Amino acid sequence: METTGNGQLFSQFEAIEEKVDGLFKKIQSLETLNAQLKEQISELEKGVKKKAEEEEKYLEEKALIRSKVDGLIQKINMFVAQE
Repeated sequence: METTGNGQLFSQFEAIEEKVDGLFKKIQSLETLNAQLKEQISELEKGVKKKAEEEEKYLEEKALIRSKVDGLIQKINMFVAQE
């Protein structure tokens, strides 16, 4: 009778060991996925930063062009007013 009890106990330990092994595999899988997602986030953040810099440059160029156009319009208006 004691042998049957040991067999059940051994069987339960095997089941627990399989579950623990499954959990470790899941943890490894999630850690790998987490590392991949962190890399993807990093790349996306770099892209966002680059786009923000490009937008800032565009706005500066737009302001410079607007300033030059306004200056040309003023020169034209002064020339027309002199006539």
